[in-house]
Amino acid sequence: MQLEYAIGYVSLASVLIPIAIPVFTKPKIGPQLRLIVLILIFSLVADIGSLTIIHYGLNSLLVINMYMLVQFSLLVYIFYNQFRKARLVQIIYLFSLVLFIINILFFQGPWKLNSVSHALASLILITFSMYYLYQLLHNLPTVHIQKLPMLWICFAILAYYGGNFFLFLAGNYLSATPAFQRSMWILHNLLNVIKNLLFAIALWQNYRNVKSPSSS
Repeated sequence: MQLEYAIGYVSLASVLIPIAIPVFTKPKIGPQLRLIVLILIFSLVADIGSLTIIHYGLNSLLVINMYMLVQFSLLVYIFYNQFRKARLVQIIYLFSLVLFIINILFFQGPWKLNSVSHALASLILITFSMYYLYQLLHNLPTVHIQKLPMLWICFAILAYYGGNFFLFLAGNYLSATPAFQRSMWILHNLLNVIKNLLFAIALWQNYRNVKSPSSS
């Protein structure tokens, strides 16, 4: 089995770890973590669909582009519920959504990696995560901030989108060379594994907080 396929299957399997936590522990889950679980389910479906399409030698980039939009939308909604300036988050999201639609219809199209849309989504989510962390450190709602699920969600976003930002930006140029394309998707899938493991920590911290609220 080629390395990129092996890591692709590892990336697919890694999503089962955070999904298993609420399934087996059955804790009370807040709206933010419900959206994370929904993202993980979409990720599992998209990965299976993408690998199946690739197996038959077809172009899977439409699936990847659509999943990017779904994940971006759900993550923005999480921050929408966290920030006081919710109207600004709405405006930023609507502006980026219009750009995404224009890009996929008139410029890069559905069958190429929408690198501009991916890079813009990465930049927005990195900014939101950094702003949330700034607010968190400024307000310090609890001494043990490592027990806050949102902290780990931000770490997951920074790891995945921070690591992939330049990859998304130059994706279509790199994909012209098979060796670079192979390396690109290996790195992307490794970062996806890290993102899923950090989501798992967020869900596990939620379980611990519900199980023993006095210790949080």
